[in-house]
Amino acid sequence: MPDGTKIVTLRDAIAYLAKSIPAREHKLPPVQAAALCVTQAAENGGSMMLARVGMMQAINRHEKPIHQPRRKPAKKFKVVR
Repeated sequence: MPDGTKIVTLRDAIAYLAKSIPAREHKLPPVQAAALCVTQAAENGGSMMLARVGMMQAINRHEKPIHQPRRKPAKKFKVVR
């Protein structure tokens, strides 16, 4: 995690979401999705990969997405009628 803690169990993941994320940000969609995915994985045998992805999105919720430009420029086509 950004502060150096390690998440080992699903209980640690929920505790991290509850304690380290400010209360005013608990209603943000990435945080809600992470909480739901971790809870589903813990209680109903849900996907651990979805729980991991949800946690990563919640942790990096303020980062801007990195846009990778195309390597080749798009081809220009001429419309013939």
